[in-house]
Amino acid sequence: LSSPSSGVVAVDATSKLSALHGGLAQVGLELKASGRWGVSVASLPDLDGDSHGELCVAAGIGSYADILFLSSDGAGGGFVAHAGVRLSSASSSPLPADMRGRIAASAVASLVWGGSVAHLGDLDGDGAP
Repeated sequence: LSSPSSGVVAVDATSKLSALHGGLAQVGLELKASGRWGVSVASLPDLDGDSHGELCVAAGIGSYADILFLSSDGAGGGFVAHAGVRLSSASSSPLPADMRGRIAASAVASLVWGGSVAHLGDLDGDGAP
């Protein structure tokens, strides 16, 4: 987004993120056909120090959320995912075991973990989101 001196905010560029576009397959984030990936999206600050913000994307009914580390596509200001992390109950998830257990228990109880996401900021005051 840009904000010209006139005070009008404008969109500079758009990028499509899907199973086929935006680098998701290249970073190993397979989208489930039965899910509603993208039903909720939250912008995150730059977590990896490359001066580009990141995205957290909810999967809806898939019981997972993805953090996408974005970078410029080099062709006019669009963005692609250059890395990604899936937060879920799977043992490959970087979440602590007790958190993964809570996600698994929510699925058994027919609750939806990862149905909505939001950026909460720095909760513990350490300067990191």
